Amino acid sequence: MSETEISMIWLVIAIIFAIEYVLKQFFEDIWLYQRRNPIQIYIAYRIVNLILLLLIPIYILEIEIEWYSWLFISLVCVFIGSCELLVSTWQIITSGKFGKTSNLAFLVIPIVLYVASVHLLGNTKILYHESILAFNEYFLGIFMLNIDSSSNIITLLISVLIFTSVPANYIIRWLLSLKDDVMLSTRVILHIKEKENSKSAAIETAASLEHSDSVIKDNIRAGRVIGVLERWLVLVFVLMDQFTAIGFLLAAKSVARFREVKGETSFPEVSFIGTLYSIMIAILFGLLLTNYK
Repeated sequence: MSETEISMIWLVIAIIFAIEYVLKQFFEDIWLYQRRNPIQIYIAYRIVNLILLLLIPIYILEIEIEWYSWLFISLVCVFIGSCELLVSTWQIITSGKFGKTSNLAFLVIPIVLYVASVHLLGNTKILYHESILAFNEYFLGIFMLNIDSSSNIITLLISVLIFTSVPANYIIRWLLSLKDDVMLSTRVILHIKEKENSKSAAIETAASLEHSDSVIKDNIRAGRVIGVLERWLVLVFVLMDQFTAIGFLLAAKSVARFREVKGETSFPEVSFIGTLYSIMIAILFGLLLTNYK
């Protein structure tokens, strides 16, 4: 397999992840603000997910691939993503028995999705379209980069920027495993259980989710954009071999967060750990790109 085909596969996988997690974030926000039935929201999420996946080879990348092969790949990706409902069910059962729960189990989904995508795409004929090659050369010309126009570094860079955006937000979110952080898939399972439980139990669950939602709105939503920009800046610093600039970025963020962490008991630790996760992910991808160059 040529370097061009490998970089193409990376770009396709990055877009698959972007569609999965950008949509997940969008439909979770719909639940937070509109309070609609989570089952209906989740079904709509997966339908839109499948439609956008089917549009990748035609309208997004214009790649050459057999339609039946891509239909199968799209269905497999949606099925793997939907397995988070099983993870949520297991999470609720274990929390009921042992009193503890963790979002780390959700990390299984992106790992399986990545492995399956690499395997399926690696055995499928995927070719560059001329428009992608033209974009690659045009981008190199604009920024006057001293790189051969046949290089695939731009395609890989776009893939890394996608991976380190919203998908990385969810990875960090699962690694932190905040007690009050309830996933959309978990809300679906809880909604189903509410119909089976008594009215009082349903009210208690709703009150718990109300508290969870307020925490998410206050502590997580604002950090999404900050986290993405932070990783992109670190990525640029690594590619420019300016590791000392990462220290200045950390210092600037600490000053900006000082008022928020003052007087808090748990938020400073959570914020610091999340920042370390974020920077580690950006440095890792930056080093991979540097070695590729």
